[in-house]
Amino acid sequence: MTTPFWIRIKARPEFCGPVSVGTVEAIELLRDALNLSLAQAKSVIDEAVFDGEVARVLTGSEGQARAVARELADTAPGILVTWAEPQQRVDNLILVIPNKPDSERDAVADAWELAGGSVERLARFWEPPSIPRQRVRLYGPDTFALVVAEKLGIDLAEPDPYAVFKCPAGLLGRAVSVERLSAAAGMNFPSFLKPVVPKQFRAAVFDSYAELQAETRGLDDATELLRSEVVTIVAEARSFVLDGVVQSCALYEGTGDVDNAAKMCERVAMALELPRASVLDVGLLEGGRWVFIEANAAWGAGLNGCDPHRVLACLAAASSAR
Repeated sequence: MTTPFWIRIKARPEFCGPVSVGTVEAIELLRDALNLSLAQAKSVIDEAVFDGEVARVLTGSEGQARAVARELADTAPGILVTWAEPQQRVDNLILVIPNKPDSERDAVADAWELAGGSVERLARFWEPPSIPRQRVRLYGPDTFALVVAEKLGIDLAEPDPYAVFKCPAGLLGRAVSVERLSAAAGMNFPSFLKPVVPKQFRAAVFDSYAELQAETRGLDDATELLRSEVVTIVAEARSFVLDGVVQSCALYEGTGDVDNAAKMCERVAMALELPRASVLDVGLLEGGRWVFIEANAAWGAGLNGCDPHRVLACLAAASSAR
C-alpha cells in the first residue's frame, strides 16, 4: 500500500507579508503537478507567503511529494523552503470526541478523517453507544474522557503527576518541591503552587498564605502541592511527543525559537519515564534558557498551535482498549 505524503512549504521570513514575491510560477506548478484548481494552488502558496505559516498539500506517494517539493523550491530560489513527510495514518480507528463545537478538536477530527479514520461525536457521553472498543481512541476534556473510558473499557495513558518534581534540576531552572497543605503556613511567599491532583484548586503564584487559604478552603490538610520557585517566563511552547520524539511543537505564549523548544522537550522526554504519548510544555526564561514546565495527557491536551495532522499518532497511542 502506497503511503500518502505531504509537501510542506514555508517562505523565508523576509519574504512573508502582503506582497507576493516570485511565487506565480510556484502556484502554476502546484496546480499542474497535483491537478489542483488555480484557487486551491494559490491558497496553499498564499498561506506560506502571506500568512507566514507552514503550508501543506497532500500527494499520493513519496516519490511524487519529493519531486514536486524540489521543483517548487526551484521556482522561487531563496524564497520557498520545501520538504516531504509521510502522512500519519489512523486507518479504521474511531476517534470519540464531545459533540460540542471546538476549533481545535474540529481540526483534529478533520485531520483524523483525512488520515483514514472515522469520528464519533457524543452528546450524551455518559451513555455512549455500542462501539467496537478495540478501534476506539479518545480525545476531549478530563470529565468526558474519564467517563467514556470507564463506560467503554478504555485505558488512558497519563504522565506521572510528580513528573516535574522528578525531573533533573538542570532541566527546570527553578527549585521545585512537593509539600502538604498542612505545611503551607511555613512556606516562603510568593510561591507558584498547583495541586498534584489536577483541578483541586487553580494553579497560580500565591503572594501570601492567606491567599492560598482562601483558594483551598475545604481541602484536606493532606492535599499535596507542587511548589515552584517563582521565575519569569517570557514564552511558552507545547510539544506532542511520541516515543521520545517531538511530532509537533508550537509557541502559544510570547516569542522564541520553536526548534530550541522542541529540543528541550526531547531532552525532558529522555530524562523522564513517560507514556509512549504525552504532551510537554516548556518555558523560556528571561535569560534565554528553555525549561520544563509540565507534562500532560495527550488525549486531553489542546493543540495550542500544534499541527493537527502531526499529532494523530500521539492521540492513537494515548488510549487503547483494556
